[in-house]
Amino acid sequence: ATSDNPTQVGGAISESSANAIATPLTFLNSPNSSYILAAKGSFFQELTTLNASTQYIGTNFRTPGNVFMRNDLKRVKIDGSQKIYKNFISLTLGYQHDEDNLLGQKRYTTEVETKKASVKIRFKKLPSLIVSYSNINQYTRTKENNAAQNYNNTVQVYTITSVYTKRIGTKSLTSSVTYMRQDMQNNFSSAKRKYNNITATSTLINNRGDNITFSSTAIISNTPFNSHVYDNKIEVGYNVPKIKTLMVYGGVNLTYDNNYGNSGGVFLRPQVSFWKNNKVILLLRQNFFKGSY
Repeated sequence: ATSDNPTQVGGAISESSANAIATPLTFLNSPNSSYILAAKGSFFQELTTLNASTQYIGTNFRTPGNVFMRNDLKRVKIDGSQKIYKNFISLTLGYQHDEDNLLGQKRYTTEVETKKASVKIRFKKLPSLIVSYSNINQYTRTKENNAAQNYNNTVQVYTITSVYTKRIGTKSLTSSVTYMRQDMQNNFSSAKRKYNNITATSTLINNRGDNITFSSTAIISNTPFNSHVYDNKIEVGYNVPKIKTLMVYGGVNLTYDNNYGNSGGVFLRPQVSFWKNNKVILLLRQNFFKGSY
């Protein structure tokens, strides 16, 4: 026979047992907890890969190991890649959803949804080509769910990059061209902001690590004030023979800006490497003319 007393084990599930079952879920959703659950898979002779993860950082979570860690975050992330035609072509798809205000104590809740897709083509002795697209939607809603105060911002990013490397004797020449277009629009304005950016870079490096780099960037946008900015730079890097960890860079930069005036100058950037991937960099810059800013 069963019993109506929840503390009697001989009948229904006891109250203490119910609390014991709920304890792990309570811990995972605690404002003082943080965790990441992830799964990875590789299939069809590693031509197909899938990754999925969920991350939770409680509202009150702090860690001395990373004082800048963002808390109050719940994230779901899924991505996958597929290699095609002898690994010369690869396709990548990704999705990520972020949400804050986990305790519901803030007036606003923000959600960010990101969708990505890219195609990479790389054949021998030919320039590589990467074409990618990202769609980012940011939603901010009030507790009262007031449609007049809810904010929706959409960002679309299109990117095309091509890279080519060629050996010239004992030297290596690497050139790249990147074009990026960014469209932004929100529900508070009918105007769409458009940014166009194209960058061309060439670097010549020898077997000692000495190098020279030419780069040029053009940024054209319809806001504010139909901005046109052209930035050009020449940089030389010298690896000091007697001090293998010391690299000294120097160069000249020149910028044309139709809104804030032209500017230009010289710079010197010594760089010391230590341990594995640690560096100390000192930047010295002197402008010989400057615009109105």
